[in-house]
This record gives sequence, structure tokens and C-alpha cells, in this order.
Amino acid sequence: MSLPVKQLTFIEKSGRVVAGVCHCCGARFLAPPDVEQPQQIRDDILNQLGQHKCAPNQGRDTELLRQLKWLLTKKGYLSEKLVRKTVGMPSLATIYHYLGSFRQIYRILGYRPRIGVFRGSEHRHQTYHVRDQLIHQLEVLFPDRIRVVHSHGKTRPELQLNGRHVISISICRARKTRTGQLQWVFHPVPKDEREHTMLLCLLDESNTKCVIYYLLPNAKMSSNHCFEHDDPMLAAGSRVPNLSQIPEIVGRFH
Repeated sequence: MSLPVKQLTFIEKSGRVVAGVCHCCGARFLAPPDVEQPQQIRDDILNQLGQHKCAPNQGRDTELLRQLKWLLTKKGYLSEKLVRKTVGMPSLATIYHYLGSFRQIYRILGYRPRIGVFRGSEHRHQTYHVRDQLIHQLEVLFPDRIRVVHSHGKTRPELQLNGRHVISISICRARKTRTGQLQWVFHPVPKDEREHTMLLCLLDESNTKCVIYYLLPNAKMSSNHCFEHDDPMLAAGSRVPNLSQIPEIVGRFH
């Protein structure tokens, strides 16, 4: 959890402090790459803050905070749902990337939301982290065959295989039914991705890592869907026993 210190909020990823954001101007101070001790990292970031003189236009972080503060002032509250439905606002993925979770953003803006508001936000933040880990794993596995693409200027990443085949990624969180059975939740991908091959990633019970992978010829399902191992949606594709088999399986679809 990030803690506010004087005029700064620490940003954490995977339990490690990676940056700090100035409350005054939104300036971002990065953790030193060669330091491992948590307290030394925090001290270095605070030292950067002490030498910093706040000024307008500190880059993308400042612009995002300005937009969020404007929306908060206009509506009297701030939430992920409000950001999503407000025309002209940046995507949640962009906000997470530059500013961290909404819990951290609320602290920077000095906003106190209602109790329980963070549950959905933290789930999405966790899912994005798992997705980023998977993409990194595939980039290492296929350095010359897979690259990350963003269509139409979007921040949502897709994968391009061999310069031709585009693969949409869907991370499905796990949950237990009343009878204790494990099932997964699918959310539709954006419309412009639904003709692409889809890599379906099923998370473990703790929703911290992918444990089962499927490749589907397309991503046409347009509504939320809860499913189990024997679901027809999975039968339409191929299970991926090992990530190294992705190019071979995609080749069968084309």
C-alpha cells in the first residue's frame, strides 16, 4: 500500500516502491535501479523531492492529474466508472500506468471516497499486472516473432505474431460458486478486436497468476460470461499446454 509522505505519494508495483508523485505538481520521481533496500529507495525518492522545484506542465502525470481534478470538481466525486463514461477522459489503463491505483490517486488529490469503493479498482489493477507479466514472458520467449501493438492509438495492448496475426488477450478472473466449484468470468474485448485470434488466460483461485491458456479463432462473444472447464466457448478453441506452442496453434487457425 502506498503511503503519503509530506507532499509525495509512493507508487508501488508488486510490493516494491518504483516511484513517487508530487502532490503539488504531479512530478514523478523514479526509484534508483541499483538499490534494493526499501528504506533506501524511499530516502532517495524523498531526496529527489527535496531538490525539486514545483513548476507547471510536468508532463503526462501532471496532465492526467489535472483532468482527474477537473472531473472531481465538476461532479463532486471521482470513480473509475465516472472516468470511463466521461467523454475526453484518458483510459483507465493509461491512468494506472502513470499514476498507479485509484487508492493512490485519491490520496494525491486529497479525496476520501465511500467505504468499499476500492474493491473493483484493485481487482482491475491486479489483472493488468498479470497481463503485463504474461506479455513480458511471451516477449522473452519469442523475441523475434512477437511484438506488442496498440491499434488506433489505444493503450490496451495486443500481440502481433510473425508480423501478420494479431492476438487479443483476455484475462479471466476466478471465483467460486455457492457449491464451491471454481469458475471464470469473461468480459468482452473491444469491438475492433473481436475478429482477432484470442488468447484466453484463466487465473488461479487467488487471481495472481495464469494457470490455464486457450486460443480461440476469434473473440466475438459480446457479453459477460461465467464459465467452467466444459464450457462450449472453450470447445471452440484449443487448449495451450505450453506457451511455446502458441505459434503452432495460431497457424492452425489461418
